[in-house]
Amino acid sequence: EAIDVDCLSAQLCAEEEQRLAAVEEGKLERARADRLAKQVTSLDQGLKRATNALEKSKSEGKRHLTVQKQLLEAHKKELSTVNASLRQEQSDVAKLKSQLVLEMAAKE
Repeated sequence: EAIDVDCLSAQLCAEEEQRLAAVEEGKLERARADRLAKQVTSLDQGLKRATNALEKSKSEGKRHLTVQKQLLEAHKKELSTVNASLRQEQSDVAKLKSQLVLEMAAKE
C-alpha cells in the first residue's frame, strides 16, 4: 500500500498548525485572565479604600454627634439654671410688690 507523502505532510502540517493555534489561544486566555485578575485586584483595593473612608467618616460623624449631644446637655443645664434664677426673681418681685401694697395701705 503506497503512502501518500503529500497527504501525510499536509495532515502533519495541519495538526501542527492546530497545536500552535491552541498554544496561542492558551497564551491569549492567560493574558486575559491576568488582565482580569489585575482589574479585580484594583477594584478590591478601591473598595477597601472606600470602605475605610466610610468607616472614618462614620467614626467622625459619631464623634461629632457626641460633641453636639454634650453641648446640648450643657445648654439644657444652663437654661435650667437661668429658669430657676428667673423664677426666684419673679418670686422676689411678687414679695416686694405685696410688701409695697401693704405699706401703701398702712400709710392710707
